Amino acid sequence: PPEAYDGLTLLPGENDYYKIQVSTGETVNVTATFEEDGAAAVTPELTLFDNNGEVLEFSGSRLPGGGDTVEYRLT
Repeated sequence: PPEAYDGLTLLPGENDYYKIQVSTGETVNVTATFEEDGAAAVTPELTLFDNNGEVLEFSGSRLPGGGDTVEYRLT
């Protein structure tokens, strides 16, 4: 089932990593959204890595109002 993590803080210049387990045939869809509060601009970029650190998918789309999304189907 989908999980949501609310209340996380995005800070300029910092990277956050989350590990998930995905089975063959499953699709991963990750979306980061935020509300601007007048603080320094933060632009999230989402990248999915495999167990070896190789990039599977990189987000190239920006969501209206602030945020980013990436989707990948494990084959």
